[in-house]
Amino acid sequence: MALGLGAGRLRSDIAALHLVPSSLKDLLLARLDGLGAAKPVALVAAVVGRQFSLPLLTALLEAEPFALDAATVAEHLAILVGSGLVQPQGGGHYAFKHALIRDAA
Repeated sequence: MALGLGAGRLRSDIAALHLVPSSLKDLLLARLDGLGAAKPVALVAAVVGRQFSLPLLTALLEAEPFALDAATVAEHLAILVGSGLVQPQGGGHYAFKHALIRDAA
């Protein structure tokens, strides 16, 4: 995160490091905030548990207040996998990479 904020360039190191969250929970929350439209998918998945299935997640997110279709849920889930916060388990099942990520969500 520090490198992404510009640390590594001498003049910006100190300024960038002040922007890095000071606790693990704050860091995980910052990563979740960076997911954009995929964040609600992570939040609902976290309520289900550390492991969840795409069909269950889709059924939950199709209802109000989210009203996301199956294709959108799958796209957002792909963002979560791409971010490294969630891992595919096979057979349409997924899991948070670590329980702390789920707890932060």
